[in-house]
Amino acid sequence: MKQGKTKYLSYIEETPKHYSELRDLAKIAASKAVTSAKAHNLPVTFVEDGWIVREDATGNQIKVSKIDKLPRKTRPGAKFRLP
Repeated sequence: MKQGKTKYLSYIEETPKHYSELRDLAKIAASKAVTSAKAHNLPVTFVEDGWIVREDATGNQIKVSKIDKLPRKTRPGAKFRLP
């Protein structure tokens, strides 16, 4: 039996009414990933104030490198393809 169009991830990703739900799910997933990494004594790397920062499980932060070009801004629904 064929599933409806609304069951496909690409439909959910490309439909503006679902953006807030995807954003909330991404925040939850990121939070769980950081918690899991710290529980396994692994560092977490993120971007903060134009710097790539690595934080260890104890909370010590090391600025790894400065970002010369800030990430490009996109609008919701914009299409992007990797080269």
